[in-house]
Amino acid sequence: MARIVISVLIASVAFLALYVKQGESVYCYVCSDDIDPRCGDPFNRTNHRYLVTDCDRERGASTYLRQKAVCRKFKHTVNNQDVVVRSCSWESNRDEDGPCSQFALPPNTRIHYCVTCDTDECNSAVTAKFLSTLIALPLALLAPRYLC
Repeated sequence: MARIVISVLIASVAFLALYVKQGESVYCYVCSDDIDPRCGDPFNRTNHRYLVTDCDRERGASTYLRQKAVCRKFKHTVNNQDVVVRSCSWESNRDEDGPCSQFALPPNTRIHYCVTCDTDECNSAVTAKFLSTLIALPLALLAPRYLC
């Protein structure tokens, strides 16, 4: 019984650590690979620290408008050229389709994907929450074996 309680406790702490948001600014990569080819995929986070922007400072985010900064990454084709764009975006409680629906693109443009996230530098590549969950779950299951 004690092992089950410990397992549930560890899983709960891991879940909270991964998903509880802090009241700080979100920092995102801001670039486009049609201007800087190093912005495309695969993306090297270590060599691109200069591309990180404080999105709240950039926008002057307003709590009155109930907007919060998020990071956005999208890939689209313009005139037969694929372009990866990493940017800041803002969502409000009124958005039904999210920040990916709020931007206009020129004609002859086709969007392949658009994703948003709300943790620092999360628009670099694979979603960190998914990878963190994959790591936390086995740890929570194995912890009782080594703690008891």
